[in-house]
Amino acid sequence: MTPTLNLEELTLGSGSHSGPSDGMCVMEAAAYMAGEPWSDHPTCVSPVIAAFLRSWNDSLPDSDRGQLVRYLANVHDGGVLGTGPASPELENRRSWLAVDWSVRVHTPAWLRLVPALADHAEAGLRSQVGGRVDDFAAEVVNALRVVLELLRQLGHVRIKTNAQQGVVSRPGGG
Repeated sequence: MTPTLNLEELTLGSGSHSGPSDGMCVMEAAAYMAGEPWSDHPTCVSPVIAAFLRSWNDSLPDSDRGQLVRYLANVHDGGVLGTGPASPELENRRSWLAVDWSVRVHTPAWLRLVPALADHAEAGLRSQVGGRVDDFAAEVVNALRVVLELLRQLGHVRIKTNAQQGVVSRPGGG
């Protein structure tokens, strides 16, 4: 018999838990509902979707984490249960969709941190690529390079070129 949860009363927690009595994150709840061994890496969920949801789960404040409960449904009901495993091609597309979402959400937030660039945040990052993931990825990388260069020129970030190459930080922030 597959375990059930009352999703209306489920309170999701951040991080990993030792078992249902200790609480559960969204992916532990998915494994539990699917009757899998206790884990935050359920095999019934796409590895890309699971990684995305684990990260989202742990970054949300307690008051907002409950919005993730809606994804604890079977795929035919709009949820994530039953999405894995999938072909490498599908997992690759899913990973680029996660990158797309992340860039579209975070880039405006980063731009708002710099008064000279705040107006650009409202325009957002719009990309019409006709479905080619490689082209979209190149556009994302180029857009981020432009943003980072503008921030560097304005003295708002420093791009380290030592052993921590690629690390972006605020001046005076390390």
